[in-house]
Amino acid sequence: MLELEETSMTDPLPIRLPMGMTYPTVNAYLFRHPEPVLVDCGLNRPDSERTLRRALKRHGLAFSNLRKVVITHPHVDHVGLAGVLGQSGTEIWLSGLGWEWMSDLKANRSALTQFLVDLMAAHGFNAGARERLAGYYDGLDPLYAPLPPDRVRVFQAGDALEFGGRAWRVVYAPGHSSRQVCFFDEQGGTLLSADMLLPKTPSPVVERSLQDGSRREKGLPQMLESYAAFRDLPVTQVYPGHGEPFGDHRALIDRQLRRIERRKNECLALVRGGCETLPALLEKMYAYMPAATRLGGLAMLIGYLDLLEAEGEVQAVEAGGLKKFLPAAL
Repeated sequence: MLELEETSMTDPLPIRLPMGMTYPTVNAYLFRHPEPVLVDCGLNRPDSERTLRRALKRHGLAFSNLRKVVITHPHVDHVGLAGVLGQSGTEIWLSGLGWEWMSDLKANRSALTQFLVDLMAAHGFNAGARERLAGYYDGLDPLYAPLPPDRVRVFQAGDALEFGGRAWRVVYAPGHSSRQVCFFDEQGGTLLSADMLLPKTPSPVVERSLQDGSRREKGLPQMLESYAAFRDLPVTQVYPGHGEPFGDHRALIDRQLRRIERRKNECLALVRGGCETLPALLEKMYAYMPAATRLGGLAMLIGYLDLLEAEGEVQAVEAGGLKKFLPAAL
């Protein structure tokens, strides 16, 4: 498999880095002119580092030649290798929200894991399921290389960043992550969409609220708001965080909105049929997935329930020490 494809001198060059988790690969994008810049950088893992080094070498570049690596969001597959690049002299450009997370990564990861375990307990998931989830998140820590603070440069949503000979507007894109940004070239219509717009609907990862860490962000409603905002952008070409570049972003958004609507209605039918708890709904909604990986559907399921609550179709209650979901009273 080729990790890097030839494009014009001004277009981003996709570098497909091995991932083997939710997706087989994650995209980094290389800009060669007027200076070498990388957008996102893959996992801190030997196979990912080797693949990136080989791809850069094809253009006569090494890690030490990269002027900056610009990060869309602090998920491990997008920022994991940034610390290695920083040690080579590369500047690490992060949004303020991204740096807030990465500057105290150990504490933030620990707090998130405990938050998720507590949430699962409140909804009646057994100890084995909670331990699997905690083990998954704890296992991500080595895939982040520590960032050298002296190499970090912080930007904010609304700023304009210069790389690849273009001015890229920083567009806040919550939903998949409350700390995600995308980069939009307003003159050329090119969008570096991170995990906001993907060929496959991105999952609205469950996170603690940015305003109140004891509460949960409502990721799927946020993602729908972001879809509406991105649908209005005059985009001609999308370079996503995973998968192949594509055009006609509005058709993609509309297709994903239809699927979300269909799955939300399936969730509502199950609640009306007496399926009251998250574990029970997860088993029904994601029966097509192997049992060992079914927890991967939890974030989207929670999102469907958030939408149904906001629409007045479902009400969340506490009964017998558990959180349950019931059809709203007529």
